[in-house]
Amino acid sequence: ACNKPYPTPSYGGNLSSKPSDPDSADACLNGHDFTGDAVKCLVCGIDYYSATLQFKLTDDRTSYIVMSLGNCNRSEIIIPATHKNKPVVEIAATAFSGVVNPICQTITKVTVPASVTKIGNNVFHKCLALTEVQLPEGLLSIGVDSFRECTSLENIRIPSTVTEIPERLFYLCSALKNVEIAGNIESIGTSAFHDCAMLSAIAIPDSVKNIGVSAFSGCSSLQEIALPSGIESVGRQVVDNCTSLQYNVYKGMNYLGNDQEPYIILMSRSDEN
Repeated sequence: ACNKPYPTPSYGGNLSSKPSDPDSADACLNGHDFTGDAVKCLVCGIDYYSATLQFKLTDDRTSYIVMSLGNCNRSEIIIPATHKNKPVVEIAATAFSGVVNPICQTITKVTVPASVTKIGNNVFHKCLALTEVQLPEGLLSIGVDSFRECTSLENIRIPSTVTEIPERLFYLCSALKNVEIAGNIESIGTSAFHDCAMLSAIAIPDSVKNIGVSAFSGCSSLQEIALPSGIESVGRQVVDNCTSLQYNVYKGMNYLGNDQEPYIILMSRSDEN
């Protein structure tokens, strides 16, 4: 067992809320030595993030859910694939929300392991310093508002195993420039990219059937958006205030479409004759 005192978090958090669960009797949560930002305890070898993040055992007791930042005081978060020899399968709603815990506003990077299949609502909401998130193939769902107001996030890849971009996922992500959507997305929710002012182009996969209201509203740098030929519905105000957007013009009307079918949806009148 570890006998050294737990390092006091640099932000001055108290240790009375240390992570705990019914199976942790043999853990040494107050005595690990992570001197010099060690990834493993220098005494017992436990993973830093497994020891400091807060976890909850699932109801069937087969896996764990990440509940909160716990006592972790590092700006780069590596969520462990296992905790107490059981897989980590979910990140709970608001787990790293900068609204709920202002300390989360200093997180700069998050790595999510392949064991995680679900990210809850508002998980990274207002993580103002977050610049990089690595989402794994095998992730199945991302909750609404999960990256809302992540104003430093510039690039992200949505794995092919995710089928929906939910409401307000990147709302007010003002620095977001590049979004890679890999393959199987079927719907883009209301205000999903609202006010992503630096987003200049986005490739929407052919799998997308529905785009919600105001999905790209306020994307003032957006110059090009290609709609898939199989699109079934596009919400109102979907590209409102997209002042840089180039439409396909036909007989005085502005359309959105793609290279093969440029006039899929009529958007507005054009000043051109």
